[in-house]
Amino acid sequence: MKRLLVVLLAFLWNALAFTSELAPVRAYSVLLPKQPTQMETYSGELLQRHLKEATGQAPAVVTEPERPSGPVISIGDTALARERGLQGIPSEHGYEVAVRGQDVFLRGGRPGLLYGAVSLLEEDLGFRWYAEPYANSNGPSDPGQSLIPDLRTHPLKVQERRYTPPFRIREVMFMYGTQANEEMTLHLRLAPISYHSWLPEASGCRLNSHLFIHTYSGLLPSSKYYAEHPEYYALQKGERVRQSNTFGTVCYTNPDVSRIMAENLRREMAREPQARYFSVSANDSGADRCECPNCAPVIAKVGRPGIQLMLANRVAEELPRTGADLLLTTLVYGSGQLTLGGVKCHPNVAPFLAPIGSRFNEVRMLVPLKEIPDIARLVAECSGAKTIFWDYLDSTNLPFPTFDQFASSIRWLAQSGVYGYFADCTTGGVSLQPLKKWVYAHLLWNPNADWEALASEFTTAYYGAATPEITAYISLMRGAWRRFKKAYDQSGGDGAFLKYTADEWREMQRLLENAMAKAGSDEVLKGRIAREYLVVLTKLLSGNPRVVGQEEYMQDLRKAEALWTYLPDKSQLRSSKLRERWRRKSEYSSQPSDPRQYSSGSVLVYQPLVVNGMSEYLPDPKAFQGKASRHRGGRPWGIQWKYFSFLDRLLPDHTYVLRLRARAEVKQPYQPGREMFVLRAFNHGEEGRNHSNPMLAGHFSADDQTGLYRWHLLGKLHLSNPDATGMLWMDSLVGNDEAVWYDCLEFIPAEEYPDADKISKTIAL
Repeated sequence: MKRLLVVLLAFLWNALAFTSELAPVRAYSVLLPKQPTQMETYSGELLQRHLKEATGQAPAVVTEPERPSGPVISIGDTALARERGLQGIPSEHGYEVAVRGQDVFLRGGRPGLLYGAVSLLEEDLGFRWYAEPYANSNGPSDPGQSLIPDLRTHPLKVQERRYTPPFRIREVMFMYGTQANEEMTLHLRLAPISYHSWLPEASGCRLNSHLFIHTYSGLLPSSKYYAEHPEYYALQKGERVRQSNTFGTVCYTNPDVSRIMAENLRREMAREPQARYFSVSANDSGADRCECPNCAPVIAKVGRPGIQLMLANRVAEELPRTGADLLLTTLVYGSGQLTLGGVKCHPNVAPFLAPIGSRFNEVRMLVPLKEIPDIARLVAECSGAKTIFWDYLDSTNLPFPTFDQFASSIRWLAQSGVYGYFADCTTGGVSLQPLKKWVYAHLLWNPNADWEALASEFTTAYYGAATPEITAYISLMRGAWRRFKKAYDQSGGDGAFLKYTADEWREMQRLLENAMAKAGSDEVLKGRIAREYLVVLTKLLSGNPRVVGQEEYMQDLRKAEALWTYLPDKSQLRSSKLRERWRRKSEYSSQPSDPRQYSSGSVLVYQPLVVNGMSEYLPDPKAFQGKASRHRGGRPWGIQWKYFSFLDRLLPDHTYVLRLRARAEVKQPYQPGREMFVLRAFNHGEEGRNHSNPMLAGHFSADDQTGLYRWHLLGKLHLSNPDATGMLWMDSLVGNDEAVWYDCLEFIPAEEYPDADKISKTIAL
């Protein structure tokens, strides 16, 4: 204990030794260089604007060679800074605060100086920007939450320091709508790479571009080049395939491909001269293999991520800009044993690691990254490169306590030397979204920060009178997380899920009801609590009314509808039409059986997701509802039955017989018994289950040459995890110029299907 006290006193002494108490804040002017950059000008104006809020008096902004008579806050590379012995520019992304006499010097690279200005305001002067405003045309809006200190009579207190954040790219997509608030992005010292978040344009620090991800089709559009040069595109099943943003790819080894991509990229760079980050990355498609004689052996040796990295390297070599002026990202994307195949990155190329299959599910997103072997291996393999980690972070389906794992993961990524971090965490509607955005942004800035202290500060400021209830609610969530983590560790990750007991659900509702009562007539506070309450109700309403009881289900539905008005305009809950789904489900649970159902307990599902370039949802008088999904041959993943379209209508721990109504559109007879299509289950993050689940198939019969629909008996499905995320995906096994039409998928309770026990193939969710 004595040694700990000595260390603590030494720490406090060092902190005090570098903290200067200077002249009154109101006495300061802002000094800019003779020819300030756009960033220096904006940083000076930023300080001027906020110091006026805190003191009631706007400090003068003076440009050299003019010199104010009083003390100054010098911005950037001023002559005064050089006169005081401050030489050299701090690192590109870092900043320095120095004190000489009564003068304060803020210096940094681009964009480090800009973040230094925000750091001076927050860390030294006490400003806080907790949450951005939410517009709501359907009910009360939220003005956001900030703290402006009263500095009218206070001296300027500054701690001298140099700091460079460990991550050069920092972005978390917690926001309502498709664009983040620009001022909030700056105040949280986020450094975005996507087209979802931007720093203010006037800052001169917009390093990201509109070429963020999945750019092959834009850099080499089929509409422009395919007719004369089909050899630019991938050879698949004997033909060169047109690519789109969601299908196909390029011929990676064709030298003209990298040349043309570089030419088109130069034009994009000219349109966005501020930007440094551009993407040369594969389309959002599993059809990213080229089977030509040049590509195939390279893919066999280094894998698709490896050959895609080789293409990005060649594009980088074609471009004139070098060094810190340019960063080309390329995807290392997908599931399982991803690898760069030993390919090294060009100095201007950054691998964007997006291990969706190893992370994106409601189990792995709760686990620290270093404890997921596939991810730990991939991060180690990319050591030395400018690696950007694409994380999958949250769920809209239930209260989701990612706090402990996030803090651990960010520290590990920083220690591993990862260049940047991007969190794909939806655009609104997740549990405790404003709190997470503020806390997680601060951890990205400083991974060693005390997240619990940050969360406590935010909760007090944002939830006011309801702070005790929200604090207890967070504590309950973390208790469930610790229980999950213990089960996960003991089981090796097999079968462990985040579960709340019935008592915990009741306690959540009690806490949030009490919080609403404390809010009284404060509509802003009520809205903040209501948005969290809706997350809880979303989970409760995801159940089957036949299981939870129609009366209880309707009670929760009425509560959710009463709180609906507090959702912002662009909330994901609104855009996903979740309220309408709840109503339909309630109606479905009490309506009589559809005469087309096999049995009274069957669930019929129509209109799967179709993928542009691979499938279409078209009029079809032969289909039950007059429309069906046409899937061209040789297009795996082109039809996807998303789990949310049927999962909450099935009974947990039940087995169902699967059958699919389909018809063939073929130009030649197929041998009876040959496979017409296959169906496979994809569970996000469950690699073992994905490989162990069997493939279910529909087969041709003599009748299928007529183009009429018939039912195909596929196999069985056992539902063990009602929170599973993923899809049942299709591959039509007919010719490229032929198709299979899918009308509807039916889930028949096994107990209602004779001889169900004789069906051998069963997939598990």
